[in-house]
Amino acid sequence: MTEVTELLGSTGVVPAGDYSPEKTYDFLNMVYAAPSVYVSRQNNNTGHPVTDTDWWMLSIDGSKNPEAVKAALDAAAAALEAAAAAAPVVVEVEGADVTINVEGNHKYICGELTSLKIGTVEKSARTSAIFFTSGATATELTWSDDLVDIIGYKTPAPNKAYEINIEELRAIIE
Repeated sequence: MTEVTELLGSTGVVPAGDYSPEKTYDFLNMVYAAPSVYVSRQNNNTGHPVTDTDWWMLSIDGSKNPEAVKAALDAAAAALEAAAAAAPVVVEVEGADVTINVEGNHKYICGELTSLKIGTVEKSARTSAIFFTSGATATELTWSDDLVDIIGYKTPAPNKAYEINIEELRAIIE
């Protein structure tokens, strides 16, 4: 199994630390250049001073309260780190006969399966998901004894795509 992460791209400003003319910044990168904060207007922003309004936008004028600006930047960086930690881990599962030991906050992406055994299941409030397709011969599905409830199709039909969501030792298959 190979673990990959999902990339959403920039959906808002991205804290990029202290400004450096040697560093390359992308669109929406936010930098601290004492005492203010600037946001890059373009990708491939290298060597342009933060006073160049074609490349940078003044976001927070910290000349009145530089301590508040630094605290806001630190809070933004912490929020970004927390959001990255909350993103599910995506696991590409290879093979037609697989066993998955389910961990909380994981997405398991399978192809067409002849058999799927759900081994151990970690009790977690964070939803995990298993995606698979049953081929011309229906996938043989073996459920974990760890599960306390299973809702939906307990036996997959042939030629159908399925999603199993598991949370708090309960599985829902659709």
